[in-house]
Amino acid sequence: MATIKLTDLKLNIEGLREMRKSDPFMNLVEDYAEKIRDACGEGYATSSNVGQTRANARVYTQDIDAIIDNSENNTLLKSVSRRYD
Repeated sequence: MATIKLTDLKLNIEGLREMRKSDPFMNLVEDYAEKIRDACGEGYATSSNVGQTRANARVYTQDIDAIIDNSENNTLLKSVSRRYD
């Protein structure tokens, strides 16, 4: 079996950009953000959009109770750090 060296590989940057902006990739990003939001509990929300180079999603506090919860407990950071299979 032939060995492939990293120097032999050429990335198709435009193809990667298209893939990262595609609907299936957007669905993957949204699903991950929703799992994080669900782990945070009440008062957190998600939003998503397609940027210039990739799909983006964010989880954010939606009310004062969630802001306080996140401030005192690092809820968003802990939820992002969890493993989601």
